Amino acid sequence: MKKITYIIVVFLLIGIFFILNKNNEITLDEVKISDNIFNLSMYIKNGDSYEEIYDFPDLPYILDSEETKCIDEDGNSINNSIMYDLNNKIILLEANNTSYCYLYFKEGTFVYDYDFTGDIQTFDVKFDGNYLLETWGAQGSGYGGYSRGEIYLTKDTTLYVVVGGKSGPSRGYIYYVNTTSYGGAGGYNGGGTGGSGGYYASGNYTCTGGQGGGGATHIATKSGLLSSLSTSREDIIIVSGGGGGSGGAGYCGGGHGGGFQGNKAGSNGNAIATQVSGYAFGQAGNGTNNGVEGAGAGGGGYFGGSGGYSARETACGHGGSGYIAHPNLLNKYMTCYSCATSNDVSTKTLSNTCFSEEPQKDCSKSGNGYARISLLF
Repeated sequence: MKKITYIIVVFLLIGIFFILNKNNEITLDEVKISDNIFNLSMYIKNGDSYEEIYDFPDLPYILDSEETKCIDEDGNSINNSIMYDLNNKIILLEANNTSYCYLYFKEGTFVYDYDFTGDIQTFDVKFDGNYLLETWGAQGSGYGGYSRGEIYLTKDTTLYVVVGGKSGPSRGYIYYVNTTSYGGAGGYNGGGTGGSGGYYASGNYTCTGGQGGGGATHIATKSGLLSSLSTSREDIIIVSGGGGGSGGAGYCGGGHGGGFQGNKAGSNGNAIATQVSGYAFGQAGNGTNNGVEGAGAGGGGYFGGSGGYSARETACGHGGSGYIAHPNLLNKYMTCYSCATSNDVSTKTLSNTCFSEEPQKDCSKSGNGYARISLLF
């Protein structure tokens, strides 16, 4: 009876083993591999050639799927599925028959760029690690600001990237009586619309609308334009403010995007954008309509800049503010063109004197906004 009981226990243990290993996989030196694979070799790219290695490489090396292959005993390629988990350094190979598998690794690229598209873009985190986030706001008349910071992200997290658009051009006309010029459209993600001009009863004038404001660029863990996240501010990681628009007469240029606060434009007495106030959260103000020359709009930002009013030195819009106060964002700061500075860790702002249509570290942005996400090593 004891012998029979012993035999039953043994068969139960064998049955449990096969249930737990129903895919016939075993773990061997960090390689999770089907047991019908006969041989496994690994190689790493060094210059133009590959050299054999005996331990898994670390990032930035990744599996070269074009070179990696499994062959049968006759040297023919066989159907197989190969997956590589960089976080846990596990290779999963599913081969159809006895195989010789050759794994090739190459240096990967882990810089992800986001240009303006006019919609919400996504970044799906594939590897646990520290990431550098950089954003540039869009131009109105003033330049867009720059923000940067580092954050630890886990695999399968999704970030939502919204790149601001530059303002649309105002439309000016030579007109005689009761002709209207229209202000420039507001840039995507919170830029205000420029005011219109015209409606003089007589005379011959050059009539120009006010310029629109540039849109903000932001990265968040929740989807939506910046203005839609007013009640979800904890999901906002980083923001760069857009530049304000100039008045139609051109007597003053729009304020540059911030920074802990947007740049003030001319003698516009409307409120500037800060970390706690401005025209509105995530949305800039429009420029007012005037008799001849329309006023410029504010730039988008964490808080949008106010639009201009009246004419001449008051007819330009303030820049929008940036944001880096998320508690998980480290080694962070913002730069903006000829702007007010701050040494506080949550609002650190440096003044710059450079701008470029191509995204450059620490420089303000002309044209559309931009965003960049980089995995750090």
